[in-house]
Parts: sequence; C-alpha cells; structure tokens
Amino acid sequence: GFFVFVSSIVVMLRILKHYEHEKKLVYPALFLGVLTLFQIAIGMGAFIYVFMLQETIQPEAGKIFFVTAHQTLGALLLAMSVFLTLRIFRMEKS
Repeated sequence: GFFVFVSSIVVMLRILKHYEHEKKLVYPALFLGVLTLFQIAIGMGAFIYVFMLQETIQPEAGKIFFVTAHQTLGALLLAMSVFLTLRIFRMEKS
C-alpha cells in the first residue's frame, strides 16, 4: 500500500508540474490523488474490521462494506493509472 501511495503522489505531482495547462491530465491526476486518500482511509477501516475486531458467525455490515469498498477502490486506482498512462502516451505521440 505504501508504494501505491508514493507512486500515485509522484505521478500526480509530476503531471501538475509538467502538464499544468492540460486539463485532460490535471483533473484525472487530482482524481487519482483523492482516490488514493480514500483508499488509505477505507483500508484502515478494513484492517480494523478484519484483524482487530472479534470474529462473529455472520459478518457485520461494516466489515462487508469496508472490505468490498477497499477492493473496489483498488481496482479503480488501477484503472485510473492505466487511463492516465494511455492519455500521456497519446499526447506525446501527437
């Protein structure tokens, strides 16, 4: 998780520094940064529910929410990273 956080912050800062005039890159980069912060917060909740709280026979709604949201945000982070990569390559080619 730490490496994902660092790499997404580095990507966001580099885009804001080198492509600040390109709104097609700035908005997705900011979205990537916000998603990363949400992923960390949801990951903490998932960690608390999975490892720190007492296990019950039927999972609680909070555990289901945090674990599912954490996995979904991870997939969204991956998709946004691929989207930004492809958009940058496309802009560099033209």
